[in-house]
Amino acid sequence: MFRIALLFLAFSTSLSAISIDAKEYLEFALSTMEEGSVNRRYVDWAELRSRVYDKAGDAQTPADTYEAISLALELLGDNHSFFMTPGQVADLATSSGSNIDKIHSRLIGNNIGYISIPGCWTCDDEAMTQFAHKIQDAIQTLDQHDLNRWIIDLRENFGGTMAPMFVGLSSLLDTNVVGYFGDERVLTNCWIVEDGALKLGEYEWLNMKRAPYTIKNRSPYIAILLSGNTASSGEATAIAFLGQKNVYTFGQKTAGATSANELIELPDGACFLLATIYELDRLKRVYRSGITPDAEMADSEAALPAATEWLKLVSY
Repeated sequence: MFRIALLFLAFSTSLSAISIDAKEYLEFALSTMEEGSVNRRYVDWAELRSRVYDKAGDAQTPADTYEAISLALELLGDNHSFFMTPGQVADLATSSGSNIDKIHSRLIGNNIGYISIPGCWTCDDEAMTQFAHKIQDAIQTLDQHDLNRWIIDLRENFGGTMAPMFVGLSSLLDTNVVGYFGDERVLTNCWIVEDGALKLGEYEWLNMKRAPYTIKNRSPYIAILLSGNTASSGEATAIAFLGQKNVYTFGQKTAGATSANELIELPDGACFLLATIYELDRLKRVYRSGITPDAEMADSEAALPAATEWLKLVSY
């Protein structure tokens, strides 16, 4: 009799339903995705919900649904949305993440300026401004050699915040409007880089509080180095140069996180980043699955010598 009771208990537990709290938590996340996902028109929502609720099983607390929410974000197929636990959110908040020490620059030969730009993982205004200043200082120092050829290395730029990258590199951009958020049907905000600031439409994201350096040769040849590690804001930085005269890209196809993420906060301190809109270049070409370089190669290590050789051969 005791054995039968234990078997019945195990059977009834396996059939127990998801709790009201867990279901409400999960449903809020799913409803937000269905309303705002950049791929909302292409997702089979009935199938997605079925798989996500199967994953949630008999979840009793919001934390029990974390893996199910992560699965839902993966099934959106945008290659950019992701989930963060409360602990991960706290770690990010206490980390500067600016990677400013990984900005490297040097002279190649007598007339090629090389700058390597890492991802900038911070939203702190002071840290972002310092990041932009270091790029500006590198450009100004290199330009004392009267350069007309540049290499911007984004191969290890995993993303983060696009503003300091755009503002820092603004000296090498030849126009103010360098891209857009939107898709083939509608444009929402244009990317405007002017007077040391990045604006999204009317919203000023970052102002580095000083005038950008003016390069001596205003129409330089620029090589952009890309890899499969170039992602998110790293890709946006490359897109800002696409369509500019005398710009050529080298390396591997990028990661395909060519969209903007909206931060969705959850009641228990967790959150998820939801890709809500795509990135377009100044010619209004949309990038849905990454950037394919003009000169594509199997090994991203070959990008630098290939770009250097191209810059040696090109002439005005």
